[in-house]
Amino acid sequence: VIVNKSVSLVGEDRDSTIIDGNSIGSVITITANNVNITGFTIRHSGDRWGDAGIYVDHSGGNCISYNNITSNGHGIGLYSSSNNVISGNTISSNKYDGIALSVSSNNVISGNTISSNKEDGIGLYSSSNNVISGNTITNNDYGIGSLLGSKNNIIYLNNFNNTNQAWSESTNVWDDGNEGNYWSDYTGQDLNADG
Repeated sequence: VIVNKSVSLVGEDRDSTIIDGNSIGSVITITANNVNITGFTIRHSGDRWGDAGIYVDHSGGNCISYNNITSNGHGIGLYSSSNNVISGNTISSNKYDGIALSVSSNNVISGNTISSNKEDGIGLYSSSNNVISGNTITNNDYGIGSLLGSKNNIIYLNNFNNTNQAWSESTNVWDDGNEGNYWSDYTGQDLNADG
């Protein structure tokens, strides 16, 4: 499905309204601005580099919410795309990252359940100034990873329980000034009681 106009695609029920890519390319590609996609199961993209359940290409102002995104290459892939909101989705069992941002900034990723993806729950590549909050990120190889050339992302109130929690070589913000993230393998004490 190629979305090249500003429209809203609304599924009747995300468990029974299914878009299946038949293992070829990306299932949904968004090239327009101001697109809303909500209420679908999106599955079976191809598994070449860049193939995704939802691929957002040079596009902004989109809202991707309350979908079940499973068994794709990447679950959601953003390329050179900014000012998008990804919220309330269940993103699981994808062959590369759950959510991959490449050269994409000023996006909001919140309230998603991101689990059992083969590589990163969330992967950031040359992507800065994104807000990542309130996500449950579990059973991925890395919870959040490959923060290569990605700085000033604000990452807080996430629940991390993964093989490896995070990998970063850039300067990012890991709290909102009050609360940080929950790390399942942290063995110390929460001395300042900020969660």
